[in-house]
Amino acid sequence: MNPFMQNLITAIVTTLCGSGGTGLIVYFINRHDQKKGSQNKQSKMLLGLGHERIMELSEKYEARGYITVEEFDDFNTYLYEPYRNIGGNGTGEEIFNRIKALPRRPRKDIDYD
Repeated sequence: MNPFMQNLITAIVTTLCGSGGTGLIVYFINRHDQKKGSQNKQSKMLLGLGHERIMELSEKYEARGYITVEEFDDFNTYLYEPYRNIGGNGTGEEIFNRIKALPRRPRKDIDYD
């Protein structure tokens, strides 16, 4: 290959790799940051919804004065634990402790009329 063509190809590859490569890296970093921000917003929304549901159910159970075994298992497994795992605050734990202290009844003992 003649020296002129070799220098031309080297210059083109260097230019593309330098600015193009940097641009591609910056693009992926920005994309990752946007995704992370979106996930953070979604986590905050889920946290808020979980908190609201914990409040709503705790008021119902405390007003009633007991919780069924099944309700407690569902409350703990599907609501409180996920809420706590995504960063729920001390209010959720306080409410959970109050619910945990309620008397438990099996579902069959309840009169639904």
